[in-house]
Amino acid sequence: MQLTDLHIHLQPSYADNAGKYVATIQYKDKPGNAVTLVLDPELSADLLAFMGPLLTKFSEKTAREIQANILGSIEEAKANLQIENS
Repeated sequence: MQLTDLHIHLQPSYADNAGKYVATIQYKDKPGNAVTLVLDPELSADLLAFMGPLLTKFSEKTAREIQANILGSIEEAKANLQIENS
């Protein structure tokens, strides 16, 4: 089976378990065959807490790559401007 969806959401004020996180996980093995699991609020919160540092690490890496791309673009633009002005 292959994980196809992981969704963690905060329950709205009017729902059961209001203010708590609930995770829904879906697995599929063949077209039309799927299993969906709804995790209880405690396990959902634990899953979110586990994912927090991983998401932060990924976000920091992505931010560094964006910064490098921006600086590279600025340098490229300056080099092109110097060529045009020569």
